[in-house]
Amino acid sequence: MEIRRTKLSDLLGLPSLYRQNYCGETDAETDVKGMLKKFKKLVKNKDYIFLSAVEEDKLIGFCEGVLNYEIIENQRPVLTIWNMRVSPEYRQKGIGAKIMAEMEKFAKENNAVGVFGGCDFQNSMGQAFYKKLGYREDFGYFKLLK
Repeated sequence: MEIRRTKLSDLLGLPSLYRQNYCGETDAETDVKGMLKKFKKLVKNKDYIFLSAVEEDKLIGFCEGVLNYEIIENQRPVLTIWNMRVSPEYRQKGIGAKIMAEMEKFAKENNAVGVFGGCDFQNSMGQAFYKKLGYREDFGYFKLLK
């Protein structure tokens, strides 16, 4: 299993992975062409990070993050986590924790004050995941970096 920066080819498995883990109430389908076009643009932006967990060229995990800057207090960014996903058959094997460790490493390299991860209110597994990694519940889950 490899954790790596997401490649364009990884994204072909993302709509399925996303739906396996979705707790919301929408039946909207992914616009794959739009997803690929948006990825090609955002992957060039230094404030975005896309990570894939891959085993034998199969996408088994994914996460995206974006540095959000604030201008009032300390002008340091917070890394916001979006679309954290691990395929059900690969859960409880430390893959999500490895992805999050890479996200935190990216945040530290960019002088971020912390990491924020949102989680659907009905996603008890996701909530437990964040808590296990030391995130505190605060309008989502937040971890102050040292």
